[in-house]
Amino acid sequence: MLLFNTGTGLTVGTASSPTLQGGLQADSATFSAISGTMGGWDGITFNPYIETNSWLRNCIVQYAGDLGNAFFNSSNIIGIESCILRYGTYGIKLRGANSHPQIIRNYIQSNQTGVYCYNNANPLIGGSLADANSITGNSLMGVNNTSTISLSAEYNWWGDEAGPTLRIGDGVSSFVDYTPWRTTDIGDAPGRFHLLSPAMAEQVDTQSPILDWQEAIDPSPGDIVSYSLELCPNSGFLSGVISFTGLTATVFHLPAGNLSDEQSYYWRVSATDTQGQTTACYESYLMFSVSVPEYPAPFSTLVPTQDETVLLTSPLLQWQIALDPDPGDLVTYTVYKDITAAFSDPDSIVTYENSAWSEFCQPGTLYYWVVKATDSTGQNTFSPLARFFTDSSARPRAPKSFNLSVSGSDLHLVWDAVPGADNYYVYKASTPDGYYGLLGSSANPDYWDIGAALEPKAFYQVISEDLSRRNR
Repeated sequence: MLLFNTGTGLTVGTASSPTLQGGLQADSATFSAISGTMGGWDGITFNPYIETNSWLRNCIVQYAGDLGNAFFNSSNIIGIESCILRYGTYGIKLRGANSHPQIIRNYIQSNQTGVYCYNNANPLIGGSLADANSITGNSLMGVNNTSTISLSAEYNWWGDEAGPTLRIGDGVSSFVDYTPWRTTDIGDAPGRFHLLSPAMAEQVDTQSPILDWQEAIDPSPGDIVSYSLELCPNSGFLSGVISFTGLTATVFHLPAGNLSDEQSYYWRVSATDTQGQTTACYESYLMFSVSVPEYPAPFSTLVPTQDETVLLTSPLLQWQIALDPDPGDLVTYTVYKDITAAFSDPDSIVTYENSAWSEFCQPGTLYYWVVKATDSTGQNTFSPLARFFTDSSARPRAPKSFNLSVSGSDLHLVWDAVPGADNYYVYKASTPDGYYGLLGSSANPDYWDIGAALEPKAFYQVISEDLSRRNR
């Protein structure tokens, strides 16, 4: 709070020197007289040579004398907004054609004269429902214009729904355009509120997401709040803005056809009450991206070819890669195989590769197989149904993985279990192209070569066998 003695005031800018101009930007300050009585100080004077981006916002200015709580001395600044100007000889006093500030959303109350204009001063006083002033309780006149130019003072509240007359409400002089006027006081704007979802940088999987924000509470009894929603592909909301107005709920299901896939959108909401007062949400905006899950692309089986006769009881199954259109989606494959095309009791294999070795296939049997490609979002694409015939003389395949580990002086050989194999023969050679002599056999997919860790080097082969067929 700034307090002033009688005969003192605050002067902004100069009346004669353009090189010494100053400015004032005051927000939520109080300017008052120490005496606490009308005429107790000289108010705030805005002079001709002043920084034009000066303003008063959310301030209280009171108890000034003949110069008014705020005096525009042929001074052009942004204006006075959302302030209380009271208990003065004049709430606001303006002189000269260069005095044309915006006077909006203020309470100009309990002065002798609310706004006094002379020498062709031409401020904008209100002008819209959203920018209306409350000009009430001024003992002599609400707005007094001694010039012959017409002042714009539309949409203000004059203390009575009948408008500004000298008999009811605060009166006005000639050359004041006060029609139309408000029929209710300006009250308080809706409270600020937060955006909730989609949250910042959230990814949504639909082009018609649900947007949610907090309720904007309006403290004025009877005021109804509506919301305006804006979405835009750029944070400046300069072009491509998608708008929805007059929303009465704080949850909005965006209609289809407004958003594009694989695109980011910035969104914000404002709240407007019955009196046309608008409050923006706390956030400048939140941003979300649209990424609608798409199915993996169609693909086909490759090996075995359709109706091929295979000679192994666990043949290699291979298929095309199923490309996924969604960036970053990982595709997994599930291979189903059964003796019926209905797949009533299939065996299955899950893999990230586009090939897999089949489980055991009974010789002399027709098999159906199909591959399901599943992406990270659970979208599935199936290959066409395929089939192959296992030859009646089909034999087990060879092991496909082979590992050696050392345990003391011994070597432990481990390989993959081959479907249909019930015995394995292990062969050993000293050179890769040399003679492989039989080392031993095992019913399990592993073998211990005792003392082999002390040898310079050795090479091994493992052959699987189906004992019922005695063929390797």
